[in-house]
Amino acid sequence: MRICIEAQRLFRKNKHGMEVVALETIRALQTLDKVNEYHIITAEDEDTTSLVSENNFIVHRLPAGFYPKWEQFTMPAFVKKLNPDVLHCTANTAPLFYKGKMLVTVHDLIFMDKTDSQGSAYQKFGNYYRKLIVPKVAKKATKIATVSKFSGQEIIQRLGIHEDKVRVVYNGVNETFKLITNETIKESIRSKYKLPKQFMLHMGNTAPRKNTLNVLKAYASYLTKTQDAVDLVVLGCKDEFIQTLIEKNNIQIPAGRLRMPGYIAAQDLPIIYNLTSLFLYPSLQEGFGLPVLEAMACGAPVITSDNSSLKEVSGQAAKLVNPDDAEEIALAIIQVIGSEELKQYMKSQGIINALRFNWHISAEETLALYTEIANS
Repeated sequence: MRICIEAQRLFRKNKHGMEVVALETIRALQTLDKVNEYHIITAEDEDTTSLVSENNFIVHRLPAGFYPKWEQFTMPAFVKKLNPDVLHCTANTAPLFYKGKMLVTVHDLIFMDKTDSQGSAYQKFGNYYRKLIVPKVAKKATKIATVSKFSGQEIIQRLGIHEDKVRVVYNGVNETFKLITNETIKESIRSKYKLPKQFMLHMGNTAPRKNTLNVLKAYASYLTKTQDAVDLVVLGCKDEFIQTLIEKNNIQIPAGRLRMPGYIAAQDLPIIYNLTSLFLYPSLQEGFGLPVLEAMACGAPVITSDNSSLKEVSGQAAKLVNPDDAEEIALAIIQVIGSEELKQYMKSQGIINALRFNWHISAEETLALYTEIANS
């Protein structure tokens, strides 16, 4: 088979969820499949080392440009010359007028909801584009892959897609996310990012669905109820954004309690998960929720939401909360942080749960889909 994999933003410096999934899947396919011919179609960007051409995998860097133009015209024109058996578009959208067999990975339908309508201008445009394109390409695609049973049901029900067309291929957890026992390494990362001895961790975002506002409210409430409180470290948000949330909502958090270390190098994140006493991820909605599993694999107790895919992927290993209820989140923090026995139990269960999700298995299932589509 000749397979083209579209991963336009694969070489951006700070990779987000969909780029991480595409990169991990391709790397696993490189290990798994030494026979079929692969062409990875990307756009030029800052990163030059995360993926290179080797053996039966050829990386093509097309000139970058306005994303809709690149996806609808530049990329499919290039793919047409290659004449693949399958084109795999990895990030929700795909070219509307491509005539070949096509697998589209639709990670979620969050962009169709109101929860992200207050994001940045870039996020708003991206949501509008996906709202326009995804329902059309979902019907056009030969098959649709998605990352959870929850997302699969959303696609079937909301887009009117027959269930036989939709396949769930779970994401995996990179092997770098694991228990780290080397105290020297851990202390060097603690010092590098000026992290406190004890802290809880939140992976934030300017997108409202990441629920950073309720995390801050819950943390403020936790501080009023606890004498020996630990600090809160927030990743993924700039200081100005956090301060604006605090001031606009009159959230009372004493100076010095809140830490925002800024950009975290990818290789340092597993160590930070190892250092934290608790990982807070009460997102309003997720198609998968990979940070939950990455934190679990590193032995961090996790508080996450009882909604969307988060309940599905966290199994019985996380403390589940209503993400709309800041007081419930605060009480969960007190319960977990205050019990060493509970933390140890959640740690062991989380490590076991994370083992269910493996990139090699994801690659095997993806390759089986390529074969099924090519032979259809």
